[in-house]
Amino acid sequence: MSEAAPEHSSADGNAKPYSVSELSFALKRTLEDAYGFVRLRGEISKVTHHANGHVYLTLKDERAAIDGTVEVIPSVISSVLTTVITFLPLCFVSGVMGKF
Repeated sequence: MSEAAPEHSSADGNAKPYSVSELSFALKRTLEDAYGFVRLRGEISKVTHHANGHVYLTLKDERAAIDGTVEVIPSVISSVLTTVITFLPLCFVSGVMGKF
């Protein structure tokens, strides 16, 4: 949290425009400072899987909706590697167990 928040006004009296990164950082810091660990409860809808490994979805309840993105590629890679590491020794087993 060493970065300072951008100024809130400019010389002409209008609000200073935030970059997307500045706004994202400020919102993230504010939520983490106010709530720490956050769990949400709601209905997941509009789930879309893309080839780039992201899953786009909407989390909603009766009064509000939050659009979000989840990156699933690291999870898939770790699952596949775990399976390979677990069953790889079977390739080196002789006898009935080694025949597949």
